Amino acid sequence: MKLRRALVLLPALMIASGMAAWKRYIACSLTSSMLNRPEQLKILSWNVASLRSMLKRESGDELRKLVEREQPDITFLQEHKLQDIHVPKVAPELLRIFDLACPGESHRATWAVSKARKGYSGVCAIYRQSVGGGVLRAAVGEVDEVDAAEGRSVRLDLQCGLIVVGIYSPNSGQRLARLDYRVSVWDSKLRSYLKKLDTEAGCEGGLLLCGDLNVAHEDIDFWNPTSARTRRQAGTTPQERQSFTAWLAELDMIDMFRFKNPETEGVFTYWNRRTNGRPANKGMRLDYFLGSRRLCSSSQVAVSDCQVLGAFGGSDHCPISCVVEVAK
Repeated sequence: MKLRRALVLLPALMIASGMAAWKRYIACSLTSSMLNRPEQLKILSWNVASLRSMLKRESGDELRKLVEREQPDITFLQEHKLQDIHVPKVAPELLRIFDLACPGESHRATWAVSKARKGYSGVCAIYRQSVGGGVLRAAVGEVDEVDAAEGRSVRLDLQCGLIVVGIYSPNSGQRLARLDYRVSVWDSKLRSYLKKLDTEAGCEGGLLLCGDLNVAHEDIDFWNPTSARTRRQAGTTPQERQSFTAWLAELDMIDMFRFKNPETEGVFTYWNRRTNGRPANKGMRLDYFLGSRRLCSSSQVAVSDCQVLGAFGGSDHCPISCVVEVAK
């Protein structure tokens, strides 16, 4: 009787056993796949044209919505216009927005501020200490003495081998008063600085530069390239564009948005408020992610996506994003 019952139950037991084995196989496969999947780092960059003003508008709702939707690992903000005395008051409010909109490990910030002028320039990096395996180093103002005085750069070195630099390049000015410095001095010193960092990153890592570089590189990068006035307009002068072309070529760096979207037209990151340029999309693409060429194909650290986030307002610039995949 017991033998007969066992024979009756045997097929069901075999099926149940098979199902359990199949579930274990699927679970192991998924676990293995997840373990081998590259870690994705999302990096944002945004010229906020005065951080205090942005935070006052609806308690920083524009920034909160961006962080909530994009869930960034690192965010660079340019032209925050703070001085050292403002940071202790503004930093907690800023970090609270990030911690609430992007929960998990607490955020921290590194500040480059202008000591030369009040309410001017400034770059900030907001990040988690564990990003990219851990932030090994954070530094500010390393490009030249003007960078140190005006707060134009923040550098983060990550354990994964990636060096990320947020930059706010000097504007040549309405009357191009700063054009000679911009092209002959700033671009030259920035090129030397980036060359050194790229060497430090090594062949297993890479260099990623982001920020408002205050130049529209190609004709496709501004709305009116055939207009004669653009030759005398900051950001579109032949000198600025040629200099940009030259140092990109010398450093073998890639414009990641254009690499991913070679033919896309009408995508800009800046619109003049005085002329109400945004509704008609009369703008320029001044904000970039530039990377070492090896970041386009490396099996260790590679850029997988780069976007212009044109739906976000709150500034005369819109944010941009970049996704970097890091092998585990």
